[in-house]
Amino acid sequence: MGWLEYEAGAQGKQGTLLSLGEGEEQEAERVDPGDFAPHLYLGSMLLAQGDPTGAVGQYRQFLADHPPRAKVIAATTFIIKAFSQAHVAAPELPAGSASKR
Repeated sequence: MGWLEYEAGAQGKQGTLLSLGEGEEQEAERVDPGDFAPHLYLGSMLLAQGDPTGAVGQYRQFLADHPPRAKVIAATTFIIKAFSQAHVAAPELPAGSASKR
């Protein structure tokens, strides 16, 4: 739900929805720290906000939570972008990912 609110806020340039969406994902992360989804969404939110270092931390947790391969492949572009912008070596990602290392 947080991701949808965040996207709506981004499209409509509504700071309240951006904050609400981010807060909901942070709460989901607190409730179930081993769930990969909040880490993926928070990483993407941080990357969009110009915080690649914060995004890297979230993406590392996302990968450590052993998400389905399809989710990793779908997120590969964002993961690579965050690591590149943070000037950190990108992690090994599944074959078939559209990565440029």
